[in-house]
Amino acid sequence: MQAMLMLLVEAGAPSFLVTVPALLNGFLMIAIGCNVYKGRAMSWCSQTLIAVCLITISACGFAMWKNGTLEKVANHPLINPLASYTSANGTENAAQLPWQLMFDTRYPKFERLKEESQKRKLFPFIKPEAKSPVLILQADNRNGTFIEKSKKINQIYAERQDLYQYEFIGNHSTFKTMPPFWAKIWIVREACERYPDVDFIVWLDTDAAVADHSLRFEHLSPFAEEEVIFIAGADTPLFHDPQDDWMNAGVFVLRNNDKGRELVDEWMTHYNANLWRKIGKDEQLTMVRTAGLDASSSSWGSMTRGEWACKCHWDDENFAQGSLNEMARKGWGRYMAILPWYVFTERLDYASRCMFVCHIASGSTHARQLHLQRILPGIT
Repeated sequence: MQAMLMLLVEAGAPSFLVTVPALLNGFLMIAIGCNVYKGRAMSWCSQTLIAVCLITISACGFAMWKNGTLEKVANHPLINPLASYTSANGTENAAQLPWQLMFDTRYPKFERLKEESQKRKLFPFIKPEAKSPVLILQADNRNGTFIEKSKKINQIYAERQDLYQYEFIGNHSTFKTMPPFWAKIWIVREACERYPDVDFIVWLDTDAAVADHSLRFEHLSPFAEEEVIFIAGADTPLFHDPQDDWMNAGVFVLRNNDKGRELVDEWMTHYNANLWRKIGKDEQLTMVRTAGLDASSSSWGSMTRGEWACKCHWDDENFAQGSLNEMARKGWGRYMAILPWYVFTERLDYASRCMFVCHIASGSTHARQLHLQRILPGIT
């Protein structure tokens, strides 16, 4: 409801045409609720109030239809992403677009994802006899079905591998003091100390799960070079062109040695607490509308998880992922390896299966749950 009111205001609806229906809708819900609670037939007073509310709300809706406000809302990118899209052959007929693309606001980039998914894929693994001790690490302060599915899949994977361990952290102190995608860097660094006997630490966001349980992380071919201490996958074509060599920090593998810990220590120094603050629920829509403002702005943008706002651009050096890529371009790149995007960030939108790890880095909670559910039958 709140989101729709914001869209109406953004579309240019007169304030009284928005506030009056909103208030009357509240009275309407109260009147109906009171009668349902008391379990009796509605009095003439309640019936009259409901009728007046419905007539007034309908009149306001008619007025917004007449002045074109509803058409603007209907063509808003959040409601109808097809409205501003022209296909490659110049047509604007939505019926000519693949139906899968019509249910995601980023569907023009889904075309690139489809093209990339159909290309021949490199298999970046070696099969040595030696096995190394590895920690599979996840953390999240939220609850949800897709998180539970991710935990189940990854725990099963770890239990099937010799010398593997699995840990999930649900209530880490850093979640209260910094954004979750920065908190994970501190969690990984602590794990380096708590698990000194593991050779590699694998971080998996809770929207990621290992799909192929016959493969091992230490057998990724870049680790054949001792100098390589960090491996991540290229970001999905939804967000970056595969030629950009832009790493996604949702899934990565760290060699747990002195140089690996030094890399994480350097990564931690990039966090600037002065650019971040917690926000209240009533601020969330404002955060969305002002998102993407830089540090010189007086407004706060780039809201994430409804809890944190930043005076910065998404994916710049003030975000954990952006700072990681900055490090790669300023000296640390010689110690890092970037795998093709489909190794760690496949989504199952067009692929029949994930090569190694499925990482559903965008989409609704329900979509993530469905993607992860598709992995379970193949491993259980």
